[in-house]
Amino acid sequence: MALCNQKKYDQAIPPLEKSIQLKPDSGWETSWALGEAYYHREQYDQALKMAESAHEHSRSSVPQVELLLAQCLSAVGRYEDSAQILRGFLKASPNDPDASTAKRWLDGLAANGKIHP
Repeated sequence: MALCNQKKYDQAIPPLEKSIQLKPDSGWETSWALGEAYYHREQYDQALKMAESAHEHSRSSVPQVELLLAQCLSAVGRYEDSAQILRGFLKASPNDPDASTAKRWLDGLAANGKIHP
């Protein structure tokens, strides 16, 4: 996870994959970090799988997991699903520091005709 924080995604992937292989139900943090690394390496299908796992383990209560899931859904062309996650995030956490980012992404999806407002 430290390698992800340093944006060394290529180096982060192998140990994160090994960690999940050894302990698949280790919680949301490892899945989120691996999803983040995959996303930045443009491995969107794998990123989505990890983001969904992190989402399930976090019980939809961790802002960075919600935002990663929305990003991954958009990256694979599931714009309405992404918008649904963003709307849910904004409804549940309107005062979260990441709410402005979620709003900006949602507005961008609408402005680009990817979703119906």
